[in-house]
Amino acid sequence: MIFGFPLTLEDANRVLKIAKVRDFYVRDRRDSILVFGLMNRIAVHELDDLLYEMGESTILT
Repeated sequence: MIFGFPLTLEDANRVLKIAKVRDFYVRDRRDSILVFGLMNRIAVHELDDLLYEMGESTILT
């Protein structure tokens, strides 16, 4: 959901807290890839491909 909006990392973490989901933890490999995608405004399908290539669970599946 947060990848559909132009959010900063701080704003994205705020949304995750409001949703009662843990915020990004950059020492977690998957989370660090997601943060990279968020900060570089990577499209969701491209980020999903990157997660797949890195052996992490994807967003769209």
